[in-house]
Amino acid sequence: MTAQRVDEQLLLRVEAGDQGAFRLLVKNCDRLVTALLVDRIGDREEVSDLRQEVFFRVYKGLERLRDKRKFSSWLRGICRNVVREFWAARARAHGALDEMSEPVAAETVNEEQQSIEFAVQKGLDTLPARYREILRLRYFAKMNYEDIASTLGLSFMAVDALIRRAKGRLREQVAPILEREDLK
Repeated sequence: MTAQRVDEQLLLRVEAGDQGAFRLLVKNCDRLVTALLVDRIGDREEVSDLRQEVFFRVYKGLERLRDKRKFSSWLRGICRNVVREFWAARARAHGALDEMSEPVAAETVNEEQQSIEFAVQKGLDTLPARYREILRLRYFAKMNYEDIASTLGLSFMAVDALIRRAKGRLREQVAPILEREDLK
């Protein structure tokens, strides 16, 4: 059974008042939500709070979701809105968006690892959003191709092709930065 079909069944159970079904839904969607938030926020501590806000909004808004098959798209929209509100609040708190700098990823073990992570992050930042998103789902959220296909509304083959193209583009971006590292 596909992830989308499982989500649809869980949504029906949640609407019927099954709290356990909502916990399962959260568990099923947590990797996707985390990956989307980390991609747009970067700071894992902030992401933890924002994840809770996303799932709170999901729970409160489920009755307005008419087409259960569109749950994944609806969930991604909630994530986008939460991120937009986060950056707007941050901008108000700091006076202006251009004075802000996005948080840096977690501390690294050594200098070499830090330079590799820096190069990969710089490379990811230069990729088109579609490539960046699919790589984050695959490698940061650790989603399999079927789950990615279901989440993004793509075929398995399209996911495979996008991941290969995204990795190729990332390799092109990172290689000049690292010169000595082979990411193949």
